[in-house]
Amino acid sequence: MARTPRERPEPLNFGAGPGMANPAAAGSSLSGAAVHAAGQPFAVFPAPRHDPLVMEIAWRSRAIMSPGDDPEWAAPTGEPLVPGDGAGSDDGPLKRAAVLMVLGADAAGELSVVMIKRAEHLARHAGQVALPGGKMEEGETPTGAALREACEEVALPSSAVDILGTTTPYLTRTGFCVVPVLGLLRNEAVLRPDPGEVAAVFSVPFRALMALDRHRTVHVEHKGIRRTTYEVMIDGTRVWGVTAGIVRLVHQKLFGP
Repeated sequence: MARTPRERPEPLNFGAGPGMANPAAAGSSLSGAAVHAAGQPFAVFPAPRHDPLVMEIAWRSRAIMSPGDDPEWAAPTGEPLVPGDGAGSDDGPLKRAAVLMVLGADAAGELSVVMIKRAEHLARHAGQVALPGGKMEEGETPTGAALREACEEVALPSSAVDILGTTTPYLTRTGFCVVPVLGLLRNEAVLRPDPGEVAAVFSVPFRALMALDRHRTVHVEHKGIRRTTYEVMIDGTRVWGVTAGIVRLVHQKLFGP
């Protein structure tokens, strides 16, 4: 069923200047955040629903994002793909995947995103900072896949997350069509990383992650081909490659012109 068009909200300002509070002035930092190794519990808390930023995100998500449970929408033959860290596949047919960007509160009450460090022994993207997620199974929706993977990787209960919506898929150079799923944590949860997949779990301040003055483009070489991708630096933590590109895509969809 076609969605009823809605007026797009005015863009928010997440950098220096007027508009929403400057993230640098808001004390967004990883310096006090706990990073928990695999097997160690990590408590995350519900998003502060009456926080103006949370209310703004919820409104914008409903106004401009696609419903998360439409498998046809997420198919590679659906909406045009957003070029990712390489506008094409090196490894044959596209493989569908989904990641979960779940917003909660850290121990200080600041709006944060749950992220993981992937295990060093994995075949792809080993040791990288990432969002919980993975390949979609046959007949699975992006929302279903993102919630299942988050449960398998860090024991996040699906019932603890309210889904806001999904963005346009992100195409990686390794042939993955990745659908970012945005959600709000509704209940406190104790995360327990799976040591087979996850080396550590932690939270990153949402304002810092979305601040454009922290985003930069970097050039990497793969199989003799020079590629351009994004990088986000947050107090010594490097978010790059596919995950940084997905962060940039979510920023575009939520706050871009």
